[in-house]
Amino acid sequence: MNRVWESTNGTGTRERLWTRIVERTPTAVLAWTDLTLMNRELPAARSPRPVGLEEYAEWSQAIQDVHDELGRAIPKSRLQARLGHGMRFYVLRENGRAVCTAWLATGPERFIDEAAVGLTIPANGLWLRDIFVPPSERGRGRFQQLLDGALAFHPDATTLWSDVHVSNVASLRAHLRYGFRPVGAVRALHVGKRVLLRCAVDGAAPVRSIWAPGRWLMWTGDEFRNFVRERLA
Repeated sequence: MNRVWESTNGTGTRERLWTRIVERTPTAVLAWTDLTLMNRELPAARSPRPVGLEEYAEWSQAIQDVHDELGRAIPKSRLQARLGHGMRFYVLRENGRAVCTAWLATGPERFIDEAAVGLTIPANGLWLRDIFVPPSERGRGRFQQLLDGALAFHPDATTLWSDVHVSNVASLRAHLRYGFRPVGAVRALHVGKRVLLRCAVDGAAPVRSIWAPGRWLMWTGDEFRNFVRERLA
């Protein structure tokens, strides 16, 4: 909580309002978002694509089947929206089983719905989304194996970006081992389904789209939800 609070950099009215909301609101209706933005420069040389790595740039039932196999309850409409926003899906298989999956966004932005902000994906950049290694495969280098292979599909890419929730310690460690470095943060607090406190949006990736620019406290009504729905991926 303190990490998000301190990131507001506000004084007086803002701090008093923040404290009042946190102290008087049941924890069950508070939804924190605290993301670390990370990137790494990519070498010109690429590793060969491993046997068993598949790429999907268009919808296939296989995408839904893999998510179901891994117990990942992501609606079909959300998966299709990702493809519609220029993302590609990768699955690494071994002996017919999915051992790692990930999405790569090629542009134009990484929209973070929790904060209603879209960060520009730089030219020749990629943004890693939702990489997942099932528990039985962790500690076996699947993170690096999949990313090395997926990057072979993008020989012109020069930077790789990602965002990781600070509570996901295992993912943060995997990113650091792969050569990512922290470059910024996005922090926000939702109070029920009515209020959003956007505490911080800072980092090397410039903002491309944002709801209510310049405001840190906002209502999340129909216009807000439509803004998010159009960009959600």
